[in-house]
Amino acid sequence: MALLAPPDLEAHLRKKLREEWGVPSQRTLWAAYSGGADSTALLHALHRIGQPVHAVHVDHGWHAGSALWAEECRRGAAALGIPCTVLRLEGTPDGEGPEDAARRGRYALLSSRLRPGDLLLVAQHRDDQAETLLLQLLRGSGLEGLAAMPSRRPLGAGILARPFLDLGREDLRAYLRRLGISWREDPANQENRYARTRIRRDLLPRMEALGWARASLVLARTAENLGDALQTEAWWFADRLAALRQRFPGFEAGLLPPGLPVAFLLEMEPAALRVFLRHWIRYQGIAVPDRAGLERLRLQLGDGRGGRRIEWKGGQAWIQGGRLWLWLPAPVFPDFSGGDWIRSGDRGDGPFFAWEVDRGSPPGPAPAAGAHRLSLQVLPAQLHWRSRRPGERYMDGNGRHRPVKKLLLEAGVPPFLRDSLPLLWDPEGRLVLIPGFYTAPWAKGLSGEPGLWVWFHSSG
Repeated sequence: MALLAPPDLEAHLRKKLREEWGVPSQRTLWAAYSGGADSTALLHALHRIGQPVHAVHVDHGWHAGSALWAEECRRGAAALGIPCTVLRLEGTPDGEGPEDAARRGRYALLSSRLRPGDLLLVAQHRDDQAETLLLQLLRGSGLEGLAAMPSRRPLGAGILARPFLDLGREDLRAYLRRLGISWREDPANQENRYARTRIRRDLLPRMEALGWARASLVLARTAENLGDALQTEAWWFADRLAALRQRFPGFEAGLLPPGLPVAFLLEMEPAALRVFLRHWIRYQGIAVPDRAGLERLRLQLGDGRGGRRIEWKGGQAWIQGGRLWLWLPAPVFPDFSGGDWIRSGDRGDGPFFAWEVDRGSPPGPAPAAGAHRLSLQVLPAQLHWRSRRPGERYMDGNGRHRPVKKLLLEAGVPPFLRDSLPLLWDPEGRLVLIPGFYTAPWAKGLSGEPGLWVWFHSSG
């Protein structure tokens, strides 16, 4: 690929911003600025096309001179008249390795700075696509890991945008050299203990030496094709959800509880079922098991036995009453003894639950324990949360008394949750709901009448 002259790189950036993304020339953008070649090229190109920009640098604290480096980035941006905010990463979350943990920590920090409508530009390019594909292949990742990084995606309240994905690393460095602009090399890029460094310095050059001179370009195109497949898979999953709502009325108003009908799942071929389960588990905000874990879950769905608990790192499932239920690894419920609830206002938060008056749609993504829509017309002013008591009975809508234990079994509540799960009662001794499992028929909010969403928070 021919090297681009400086005006070409700037024209490329201008076209991305103005023609493809519709970004006004006077709009201030955020730019991730590490001080390395790629982000330096991005910052200078934005400056030279006259785009207002605010740089943001994340100090990972990986080496002794990281604070000094951050200060040099601030001075480098200031020399262009660009403000630069330095964010410091205090520790990193657990992950597959230091690179993965740092990436997630970095994006969490950047996300916290974005307001609705903000655009954060990062300088990732075609070679980054190729390296990511190889890295994910060697990790045994599925389609989501192998698919290309999108040119734009949501990040917090704003948008993360990558204008250089169809350019190579050398294109950006050639731009800087022709303008006489210097940059710094991250010491981490020279350390072979990092997998991406080994791929960049050893594996890709070796592939080119063996005759694949355009390896990065071909791998990046492969990642783009896989991205198309991932999007198609997402559309198929949405279609399956629509079919689920049509056949099972309990999946109302677009809000999907965690209990999946097993009969619906077993209609799918094994490969399709694994794909559906992968998307469903991720939809519930729970870590997705690896392929072996998904296959174990699929096989246990088909053996016809209930009362089965399946666990994996980051999540667990329970098969009971013809349904598949999902949770985080170990739900921990706070002390809710004496938990009176007197609702005030259109929305609010209790010690372990929240509510919101129905505004025509569910209250955002449902937590893993599900959400319930109650009728405001029949809901008493005061309700009470507490766990079940031995031998306890409840009154149904017809005034009959039934054992709570039997209802918990019918609702598919697994034994390991039955004694700790909070139950919502009215003053007459009627059981209103079991979070994530059951809403009393008499208390359900019907379409066209005032309703109240109630959803449950657990930690673990």
